Amino acid sequence: MQQTQNTNVMYINKTDMHKILFITWYANYLMMDKNPSAANMYVCFHGSTGIGKTAIMNSFGDYFKSVFGKNLFSGIVKLNLSMMDGSDFEMPVSDFNKGEIARLCTINFPDNPVIIQLDELNRYLNTDTVNAMCRVVLDRTGTKKPFKASLVAACANSITDMGTKEYPAHLISRGLHMYLTENTPEAVQANIDYMRNQDYESYMIDAFELSPTTSKDDFEEIAQYEPRTYMFANYILKACRKAQEFFNLDVSEYLIRAMICGVIGCKMGNILMMHRSMSTLPTLSEVINSPDTCIIPDSSIDASLRKKFVQKLIVENGKNKLQATKLITYFARFDSEFARYAIETIAQNCPIIQNDSEYLKFMAQYN
Repeated sequence: MQQTQNTNVMYINKTDMHKILFITWYANYLMMDKNPSAANMYVCFHGSTGIGKTAIMNSFGDYFKSVFGKNLFSGIVKLNLSMMDGSDFEMPVSDFNKGEIARLCTINFPDNPVIIQLDELNRYLNTDTVNAMCRVVLDRTGTKKPFKASLVAACANSITDMGTKEYPAHLISRGLHMYLTENTPEAVQANIDYMRNQDYESYMIDAFELSPTTSKDDFEEIAQYEPRTYMFANYILKACRKAQEFFNLDVSEYLIRAMICGVIGCKMGNILMMHRSMSTLPTLSEVINSPDTCIIPDSSIDASLRKKFVQKLIVENGKNKLQATKLITYFARFDSEFARYAIETIAQNCPIIQNDSEYLKFMAQYN
């Protein structure tokens, strides 16, 4: 996935929306299984008007069935926040300002899972609309509330689109924020594939290839790193792992990183993902047994974390010359500068290795 010019956020293609919706639902399911009173985490897709957000969300039930084996959702409850007031949730403004819990919601939430679709999230009618929706839909308060296995998904437009407002502050840390773009080769190809599937005339496809549609990628990161969002990140990672294991769902590392950054921000998200990468690295015994094939740390991982990994192996090895030779074989597979650091470090910790043929062979290239 290529990034667009604005790299303040991680962009995704709309073809990934179904997968993200499934992961969001699964993360909520796992979270509420552990804590039944937990509030719903929602997912918000930020994208320019007309990019296709709502249409893709409408077809999620069929995708869910193809992955899960059956469709658990009884339907879609659509809430257009640009046309709703707090009273639509039967929570008058005066009641909310007094801090009272929402009363019976006038919206018909059935006693089984539904897809709750929040349209025009940053074109809300007023703050009372958002406050009431938050209490009823996300906090699930009141006598009539969404079934806990429901999926809450929202759409928001580019801040420069007509009629948009500042994103509701108290909703920022309640969900996962994903940003859609049309400005990557993958997005262009996805549109071409769609046109072919829909039997567009060949000359229309040819014209599109010469001048593909574009989107205004003028989003600013709004995700926040705090205890609640870090808990969300934990369950998103669990859901990704379990979805790959139990449903054979192909979730790319880029998409996982985008979701984590979309819930705790890119700064902390990248730190977390680096530590996640380190957690998959081999133990000393695994390295000794397979020095030629064991996973090596990716060069994109922060150098301080890679050094910590190397130092851990060296300390655990101690003065064991036979194992040190195996470590040299393993370290030699690193990128050249880091390999030299690792091998010089083990030679300092286990000086006897300096007479070993593997060590001399490696160091000869620097003489």
